Amino acid sequence: MITAILVLQLTSLWLLGAAARVVLTEKDTGKVVEVNSGTTILLRLGAVPGTGYMWYVRELDEGLSQVEPSRFEANTAGTGEPGALETQVFKFSVRQAGEHRIRLEYARRKDVRKEIIFNINAR
Repeated sequence: MITAILVLQLTSLWLLGAAARVVLTEKDTGKVVEVNSGTTILLRLGAVPGTGYMWYVRELDEGLSQVEPSRFEANTAGTGEPGALETQVFKFSVRQAGEHRIRLEYARRKDVRKEIIFNINAR
């Protein structure tokens, strides 16, 4: 099992006007990202749902909420053929300060291919 960790430091400052949005991918693992309370976090992860494999949220702390179910987007460079790589998009909202964790697994039924962990430290 491969584990990837992304650490986010969140502050409780409120932005004037529209809430901020941060887009993260697997390439962001290991980085420290500072965001404000009320920030929307989009996770964009590669998946091949035609093979039965997709990302599943296995753990989500109270200080975060999943805003909507995940969705799939076809990659613009892809062929659009069955089994092609797509992007699975998750949308979360930062609700409170504190240390939070999002744990996702890339799996097909009980066959877990990869685990990715997002550790979030909010101030």
